[in-house]
Amino acid sequence: MLLTKKSWIVSNALFFFLILFLSTCFSQQDLIKKDQYQIGPDERLLITVHVWGEVRIPGEYLVPDDTDILGLISKAGGPTEYSNLSNVKITRGLTELVNIKHSARKMAGTDSSKNLHYNEYNKQVIKVDLKKLLDKEKYLMMTPTLKPGDVVRVGRNTWFTWQAVIRVVSQIAIVVQAWYWYSRIE
Repeated sequence: MLLTKKSWIVSNALFFFLILFLSTCFSQQDLIKKDQYQIGPDERLLITVHVWGEVRIPGEYLVPDDTDILGLISKAGGPTEYSNLSNVKITRGLTELVNIKHSARKMAGTDSSKNLHYNEYNKQVIKVDLKKLLDKEKYLMMTPTLKPGDVVRVGRNTWFTWQAVIRVVSQIAIVVQAWYWYSRIE
């Protein structure tokens, strides 16, 4: 009778710890956004990423989980003639909620409440020089792989800026010329 009572206590304790372990696993699973991952028709894991800037078709894309930055830009129609492939940035989502300035001031002993900025998000920005990666074959293996929620921004080159300046200057020249000819008529 005594042995069965001890085995009953041990089995109940093991059952309790198993339930406790499973409940912590399920609560940690809720931290992962369920809409970040999907299963594709070919049974591959798909993630949602965004591409902005100087690509032919910017927007939100559902890509396989092992897609790199070159694959996403290719899927978006490739770069435009105004793209600066030396200035591509990947912004990783909101990785953790931190209070950077408060912690720094508290550690420095200058905890002034009027200068605090709460709820700042820690984002990871990865700068990629795709031009360098494409020019040298040995660097091609170093292209970053995308993660769910990544935002890829392809910057503009200086030719776009010069074209905008020339367009504005030409419009001003037309207005000045029209004003000059109008003032000569009177």
